[in-house]
Amino acid sequence: MSEGDQPADQHSGLPEALRTAIERTFAATAGETRERAGDVLDEVTRRGHEARQAVARRGQEARHASSAAASRVVKAVQDLRLATGEDMSALGERLNALEDRLAQLERSLEEAGIGPRAKTLRRPGRGRANLPGRGR
Repeated sequence: MSEGDQPADQHSGLPEALRTAIERTFAATAGETRERAGDVLDEVTRRGHEARQAVARRGQEARHASSAAASRVVKAVQDLRLATGEDMSALGERLNALEDRLAQLERSLEEAGIGPRAKTLRRPGRGRANLPGRGR
């Protein structure tokens, strides 16, 4: 080989050696990169699963709270409902029964001579016949 050929061989060997070193470096780090990518994927999967569980738990809590609030509103509305005609009739009947019982007790006291008969205050035109449930 001539002297002029030798530098050409050295130059051609250097890029090949550099290429081989780079390929070895890539090959060495490729396994490590795959392992790191797998670890990152596992972490993302774990966090996604935890987030899904947290969202499901919060949804359940929200449904429970909403159901409880709805129950309280329904109960409050039921407690605030207006008296029906049937309710008023029942109250009128109870009031009439109390008036009858009071009159009976007053008569008993008067007959026993214990005291003067207590006067009941009634407004004109507002007697027992006007009470619901009392058809007199």
